[in-house]
Amino acid sequence: MKAEAWQARLDMLARHHVAEHQRVLDKLLLAVVLGRTTIAEFEARLIARLEQFEANVALGETDQHGNRFYQVGDLVTRDGTDIHRVVDHNGSPGHAPDGFTVVCVKAPASGWAQVGETEFNVCRRYEPVAPTGDADLPAVGSFHG
Repeated sequence: MKAEAWQARLDMLARHHVAEHQRVLDKLLLAVVLGRTTIAEFEARLIARLEQFEANVALGETDQHGNRFYQVGDLVTRDGTDIHRVVDHNGSPGHAPDGFTVVCVKAPASGWAQVGETEFNVCRRYEPVAPTGDADLPAVGSFHG
């Protein structure tokens, strides 16, 4: 790729980051104006998130971009009422996955998925959950032969 093309991509990324920072500041300002939070409360939450991020990186749970090193068999949730098991991912040694295949092992309350359904999705839509110890959850399986 030519230098001009790389520069164009970097410029686009820089504009995206500026827009994201502005979006966060706009949400903060609105929350302060509406009395939902104070600057001090927001700052405390921000510091706690930064400290958690640094701890996750130090423990090897995430990379420096905040992507989790999911493993086959990990349990994840999208809305807190569902449980999905990771059956495959696109990560490689030293590189966290950005997408994975999950199988539903506990249906969500709203019914958007059923037990046994699989899907490939982006990892950032899910949060890890602690193992439940529930013997009724299906075992890890691979759907790739």
